[in-house]
Amino acid sequence: MSQASLPGLAPELKIQIFKSMDSFGSVAVLSSTSRAFHDIWMSDTKSICDAVLQRIIECPIEIAAALVDAQESSQLAVHVPNLDTRQKDHSAHQSVIERTQRMLVNADTTLSIFKHFDYDVSFFSMLNPQAVLSTDQRHFFQAYYGGMTMVLCSHEGVPKSLIASWDMLKFQRVREILFFLTEISPEVVKQHLGINPVDSSEPPEEGTMAWKFKITVCRLERLEQVFLAVAPSSYLSRPLGMSCYYFLASYEQLAKTTERPGGALLAEVLPLLPEGALQRALNPDDDEFLP
Repeated sequence: MSQASLPGLAPELKIQIFKSMDSFGSVAVLSSTSRAFHDIWMSDTKSICDAVLQRIIECPIEIAAALVDAQESSQLAVHVPNLDTRQKDHSAHQSVIERTQRMLVNADTTLSIFKHFDYDVSFFSMLNPQAVLSTDQRHFFQAYYGGMTMVLCSHEGVPKSLIASWDMLKFQRVREILFFLTEISPEVVKQHLGINPVDSSEPPEEGTMAWKFKITVCRLERLEQVFLAVAPSSYLSRPLGMSCYYFLASYEQLAKTTERPGGALLAEVLPLLPEGALQRALNPDDDEFLP
């Protein structure tokens, strides 16, 4: 089919062509080829951006979007180079473009941190050969995004819906990545995330990023103890590294299958917790466990 006949395609086919692009540079070129393609780009920006993003970032769109939402609600929206926030165009199209750019910046940042993680955990892995470290880039992205979303929501308390979307393996991966960021990562990573206190012997000041990381790590530790306390005696688990547990099978009363690669689904585990246990583990007003 010649390029001259492309504008005559049905709108749904034009949208699919946009969604098949492997970069936003290609999207920009296609949108400039004709008025018809430009109109499709302007009217279907979000679906096109989501489809192209899914091939660029190592994370489902809804997880990447949750991190951007958390950044915006905490007033820590990422800086996007060459983005003029003073412009008057606040149309739906422009809002999607800005949001997409922030997701791309987050992906670049996460990839940079993953390279440090991939290098620095080699020694940690030798000390803890059974650890569930997320050396797979896709797993790292998803766990890092989930962990950072929790950190940025720390002032409001951890959203139950976020916890419920994980399985036990992802829960442990989030814990390990937060441990890496706060304890093992090089200074350049800590400084970038704002978790390098001037005097590490003193507890971080409330509201700072260092405080948010500290409180999130403590909450997850408490939540793991809740999970372990309600696990039935027949529940299969094994130690992984230092006081880390990965639940290998589902609770018997929940199991629809005897094998789940990620262990128990937290959406099924949470209803089994004693009344108030989750609230006590994650309640932002109950942080006496902080030093």
